[in-house]
Amino acid sequence: MTTKPSRPECSVRTDSVAYRKTDAGAVTDRWRRSLIWLAASAGTAGLALLLSADQGMGALLSAPVRPEAAGQRHGSEIHGATEGANPREASSTRPSDRMPAALADQATGMRHRSLAGGGLITVCALILGALVVLERRRSAIELRQAVENREQQLRLAIDSAQVGTWELAPLDDTVAFNEAWYRLLGLDGPLRPTTTADWLRRMHPQDVPAARAALVDHLRGTTDVLRTELRLRSGDDRWLWISLIGKSIRKNAAGRVTRLAGIAIDNTALRRATAQATLTESKLQAFVTHVPAAVAMFDTEMNFVAWSARWLPETGLPPTDLTGKNFYRVYPNTTERWKEAHRRCLQGAVERAEEDRVENSCGAAEWIRWECRPWSTPDSPIAGVMIFIEDITAPRAQREELARHRDALASLVTERTAELLAAVERAECANSAKSEFLANISHELRTPMHAIISFADLGLKRSRQMADEKLSRYLGNARSSAQRLLVLINDLLDLSKLESGKMRLDFVETDLLVIARDCVEEVTSVAQDKGIELRVEQPTTSPAVRIDVYRLRQVVVNLLSNALRFAPVGSAVRVQVLGAAMEDGTPAAQLEVIDCGPGIPDDELDAVFDKFVQSSKTASGGGGTGLGLAICREIVMAHGGSIRALPHTGGARIVVRIPAANFASASEAV
Repeated sequence: MTTKPSRPECSVRTDSVAYRKTDAGAVTDRWRRSLIWLAASAGTAGLALLLSADQGMGALLSAPVRPEAAGQRHGSEIHGATEGANPREASSTRPSDRMPAALADQATGMRHRSLAGGGLITVCALILGALVVLERRRSAIELRQAVENREQQLRLAIDSAQVGTWELAPLDDTVAFNEAWYRLLGLDGPLRPTTTADWLRRMHPQDVPAARAALVDHLRGTTDVLRTELRLRSGDDRWLWISLIGKSIRKNAAGRVTRLAGIAIDNTALRRATAQATLTESKLQAFVTHVPAAVAMFDTEMNFVAWSARWLPETGLPPTDLTGKNFYRVYPNTTERWKEAHRRCLQGAVERAEEDRVENSCGAAEWIRWECRPWSTPDSPIAGVMIFIEDITAPRAQREELARHRDALASLVTERTAELLAAVERAECANSAKSEFLANISHELRTPMHAIISFADLGLKRSRQMADEKLSRYLGNARSSAQRLLVLINDLLDLSKLESGKMRLDFVETDLLVIARDCVEEVTSVAQDKGIELRVEQPTTSPAVRIDVYRLRQVVVNLLSNALRFAPVGSAVRVQVLGAAMEDGTPAAQLEVIDCGPGIPDDELDAVFDKFVQSSKTASGGGGTGLGLAICREIVMAHGGSIRALPHTGGARIVVRIPAANFASASEAV
């Protein structure tokens, strides 16, 4: 038989306290090993003696017996049975009485060996019994030590975890906590409560009714476990949230609870953290709900967690509760492109688009700006996604409209700039023309004035010696120069009045053809002197016009004078009068003067009507002040008409249009 090896000495160290097996345990192990050895030895020897005695007895019983001895034995057995002898006594008759002496000696030795073997076996049984007792004692010692170790470990764990243990004796009105709990509450020394009333005074008044009710319900058996949460005032006057959990552990003969035990947990930090988390969640919920934008939060399965007030109208949904609803069920027409963007965001990406074209529930195109990004919690780096959507259809349309206006404004600025540049150019030309005019007008004024003065001086000096014919010629030249000067002065005055609107016109209804013929008749002598033919033509009938005859004759005479001045000798000047229409379609009478002179360049067709401007082809040799056509334009415009120089091969073509009498819009005073 083998013995168990001795278990190594073990120790459990908690909070600097060591618990070891006692010396009694070690002694018990040594005694157990010794007794096991003795029991094994005694048992082996006893079994050997019993086997030897059994074998010897078997040999004696099988040995032959003499007849007379056998008969004697048989007779004596019968005699004893017949006489009522005790069979037990008969059977206990020594073998030596029934056997030979040698055999009797052998039997006696065998019996002694059998008794010795039985004694050894008895000793083995006693040793084994002692071993059982020792083993039970050792187990009890180890169990007690384990229980003490566990209790000590539990007390240290409770003290380290700042968890209190308490016992309440309702009948004695006593309450006891562990030392660590008193230290945690700061209630050491005289501040330590010992009765239920003491603890009630430290409870918050609002929590006392609930605590009493929970205790009463448990004492009555209404609840299996006592659970309540209350506020206790600590030694430094702080309110601590305490959770009490307990159970009745003992009752008296009457069934009343005599002792309760349980634990107390300080929930102050948890309460504060919960309150802070609730406040944070409330702030987040308020922010998400009231943010002036369409924002929604989803979990990792794309189920709604929170959404802003603008999310529903922005996405075309009626007011409804979306909590826990899946995005793709709420919006079943979500395209794969959006789903793929959501999957990327759930993997940590941030997706956005400044402008994205989508279709609303009615199929109309809309433009949105959106962003999708993951959101996290302390427990999960990606708890879901947050989607921001802004409808930019109207701002985009406004931006496009502004772009169109900007482009139009840029085009308008370009046009206006071109016009300003043209105006500047015209101003420069006018300034140049003015300078030229001043030079010309100075020359024009000085020339007749010198002539007048010269002829007047000659007339005064030689009036007595000079013949009347010569004096008359001098005076005629002086008169002619004075008339030229008067014409120039009149032109300047007329232009000034026309520009200021102070020239009065006397309108009468007449035929433009009559005006044309009268003016041709007036300049016929000049044409004849130059050998130029004057013709009046009327291709079509012209309507009557309402005009100031004197001023319109001034226009026609000026046009004829220009034509005769620049037309070559032997050429013809034609005057045509016909029916026409104004640019707005109003019926009009048209007068054209066509000559065969040098003409007007195409780029100067409009400029020749400006003040102090002459055509580049006629400015050098024709003389004049550059006021004639400017005066003509002012007079024609005062009649509501128009005057233009048109391109013409081999000369100049001036066209005057005057509205028909029934459509004339000219006023009596201009």
